[in-house]
Amino acid sequence: MDDSDGVGDAVASCSIDSINWFEVNNGDLIYPATFLTTDQQLTLTCKNIDYFGNVGQPNNISFFLDNTMPNN
Repeated sequence: MDDSDGVGDAVASCSIDSINWFEVNNGDLIYPATFLTTDQQLTLTCKNIDYFGNVGQPNNISFFLDNTMPNN
C-alpha cells in the first residue's frame, strides 16, 4: 500500500540564477548573494527532494531586491 502523503521532504534545492543551486532545510533563511548595487527583480526557484532522492517540480517566487539607501 502506498502512503498518499509520501515520505516527506528531506531538503529543497534552490537557485536564484538557475545555474548555481544550494540546499535549504526546513526553517533555513536564504540570503541572496548579489554584488550589484542597483535594484533588481529576482526569481527564487526551489525543488523539494524527498528522503529517497526524488526531485519534485520547481516552484518559483519573484521578489524585488531594493539596494537603494533610505533618504532618512
